[in-house]
Amino acid sequence: MIYAIFQKVNFKLIVITFLFFTFSFSQNNIKKTFTNNEINDFVIEVFQDEAAELVFNPSSKRMKLITNFFNKQLSIEFSPEYSGKKFKLVSDLGLNNKYNKNLQSDHSYDPRVFNPLKYKFPLSSRSKKMYRIGRTDYIITINKLN
Repeated sequence: MIYAIFQKVNFKLIVITFLFFTFSFSQNNIKKTFTNNEINDFVIEVFQDEAAELVFNPSSKRMKLITNFFNKQLSIEFSPEYSGKKFKLVSDLGLNNKYNKNLQSDHSYDPRVFNPLKYKFPLSSRSKKMYRIGRTDYIITINKLN
């Protein structure tokens, strides 16, 4: 009987500890990698009907540039240590709305719907750049292109 109670308490402690570390880690390293499906969805949202010709076309170099940008240069992190520090806002970059006039700036960060490709980030930056998402503590870092 005492052994069964000990097992239940021990199991709950393990679950709570796991959830705590999972939540803590996910808050600090929000987004550092992107799947091909995510990148494709981002491209479609921004380029709409022109995506097939301008990006997905094998003779186009845009897809390689965009994929490198997402996989090698871009990271999004929750960084409360930068609270109060001035950064250029993502919304100051302007929108890539040439092909989709309905794009809107994000004033908060939701990793399920945030599309960095909507903004005019330097896709081939020669220096590290940091931007704040709205008035949040989420910072987008664009590392220089090697």
